[in-house]
Formats: sequence, C-alpha cells, structure tokens
Amino acid sequence: MQSNNEQRIPDNTHLVFVDKTKKNDWGQIQKMLKEKSTLMVSNWEGALASGAHINFKSVNGSVRYELNEVAMNEDQIQPGIKIQFYHVHRGGLNHVVEMLDRRNNRQRPQIPH
Repeated sequence: MQSNNEQRIPDNTHLVFVDKTKKNDWGQIQKMLKEKSTLMVSNWEGALASGAHINFKSVNGSVRYELNEVAMNEDQIQPGIKIQFYHVHRGGLNHVVEMLDRRNNRQRPQIPH
C-alpha cells in the first residue's frame, strides 16, 4: 500500500493480509474492499468480529486459524473443504481434536497375504 493519504488496493486483488501492527487501518481497508470478493486475512484477537474471513492465532504454541463463515458467505467467498475441516471453531478445538482422533484411531483393514 502507499502512503496513508493515497492508499489503494488494486481491483484484481484476491487476498489481503492485515498484520496486527496495521490493525488501526482495518476499517479503511474494509471500505476499499466493499463489494469485492477479496479474502481478508488477519492475526489478532477479535479480527473475525471485525469482519476478517480468516484469522491466524496461537493455540498451545502452534499456529492455527479460524474462519468467519458468515462474512465469507456475505462476500461470496467459498472456502475449500479442507480449509473448513481443519479450522478452529470459535468455541474451541474440541471438534477438531475429536475428528483427528477418530481419523487417527481408524484401523486400516488387514490385507491377507
């Protein structure tokens, strides 16, 4: 982006990442992207409530992400199946842990020799 008075995002932008150090510019960036299907990604607490589509966060020392599916639907952004499967729900990681446990504990069928 350019200086504060001349900030502009090109029309063909598909993804914008706004770091927590630029959090104060969030409202201005949202106005520039209004009526566009641009994926908005961030990395601070409360970003989803501010309209971010994907937010990265630290969970137990690992980087995870959460989705704002309502905002994605409103902006006509369709996330892929794997992105939907592995994201952290706002309520916690329990559903992800349960799905991964089920998947990892699933025994593979024995192939007779």
